[in-house]
Amino acid sequence: MARNLGEGRIFTTLIGTPDDNENKALHCTGFIVTLQRGAEWAATGEVTQEVPFDFPTAAGSVLRPDFKTFTADDLFENIGNYDITRSTKYFTYLQNEIRKAGGDEKKLLKLEKKMVGVLKDDQATNEAKKLILRELSWMGTDYCIPSVKKLASNQELTDDVNFALTRLRSSN
Repeated sequence: MARNLGEGRIFTTLIGTPDDNENKALHCTGFIVTLQRGAEWAATGEVTQEVPFDFPTAAGSVLRPDFKTFTADDLFENIGNYDITRSTKYFTYLQNEIRKAGGDEKKLLKLEKKMVGVLKDDQATNEAKKLILRELSWMGTDYCIPSVKKLASNQELTDDVNFALTRLRSSN
């Protein structure tokens, strides 16, 4: 609930009401972001904070352990373990970072270099590499092509590699 009162503003929310067990509601991105944006509005009359990529949808809540969102460093430390049956949060974060960097060649190249690092990582799952190949196929540059080609010998990745290379060659 939000309202103006004289020259001030009042903001209150019932989202995040703790339960008797683990207080998971307080770790929900929906609660954290609503509280932050509501406090900003109450203090300034404006909201400048973006709604983050992990804001909950009808599909379910998103918890932030220790109340922290993760960073690009967290993304690239964890995306190599990607398993589509467990969570898409790192992939969704990667897509959001690419979208935010759109038009900024330096930022996109920085992301591309980190994505190539995942392709080169022998410990990264094939699912992670497929995700990276799909994203590089439309936003990658000549920089990623040698690393993409090296994956062609992996039978599980052959189709994804060919798809990425076809798109990369047609856009360059």
